[in-house]
Amino acid sequence: MTEIKSAFEIAMEKVARIQAPTNEQKLEWGATPVGQKLAASFLKDNIDLKKELQGIEEAKRPYVIKSAVEVFTGNIQLPRTPLAETATKRALEGIRQLLGTKKEVAQVLEQVNYVGQQFKAFGDQQRQQTYNQLKQQFTAQLQQALAEHQHHGHDRAGLDDDVEEVRRLPAAGWLVRLKSIQSLSR
Repeated sequence: MTEIKSAFEIAMEKVARIQAPTNEQKLEWGATPVGQKLAASFLKDNIDLKKELQGIEEAKRPYVIKSAVEVFTGNIQLPRTPLAETATKRALEGIRQLLGTKKEVAQVLEQVNYVGQQFKAFGDQQRQQTYNQLKQQFTAQLQQALAEHQHHGHDRAGLDDDVEEVRRLPAAGWLVRLKSIQSLSR
C-alpha cells in the first residue's frame, strides 16, 4: 500500500528539492532594482549616469546596467506625440551613456532614430490617406444601402429612426474603422 501524504508533507519535500540561489543570482536580484531606479531617475531628473555608476560596487554594475537598459528600451516608442518623442530621446541617451559609443550600439540607436523619423515624416500622411479611403468606401456603401432600403419601400425618415436597421447595414463596420482612424489622426 502506498503512503498517503498531507499537503504539508508534499510541500516540504518540494522545498527540500529546491536549490539555494547562487551568489550570482543573489547579486543580480539585489542589483536589478538599483538599475531600474537609476534609469527612472535619469528619465525623470536627468542625473549623471556615469557618476552614479561609479558609486555602485564593481560586481553589481553589469546587472545594474542590464536592468537600466531594460527600462530604457521599454520607454522607446513611436513619436506619436511630442511627449513620446522626448521620452524616446531620453531613453536613447540613457542607453548611449550606459553602453558607450560601441559601433554596434551606435548602429542600433541610429536605426531606432531612423524609424522614428520615418514615422514622423510619413505616418500622418499615411493615416490621412487611409482615413480618406475608408471614408470614401463608407460613403459609397452607405449610399448603396440607403438606395436599397428606399427601393424596398422604406423611406429615409424611417431609416433614421430605426437604429437597429442602421446597425445591420454593411457599411456600419466601416464606421467603426473610420472613427478609430480619425481618432489617430488627431
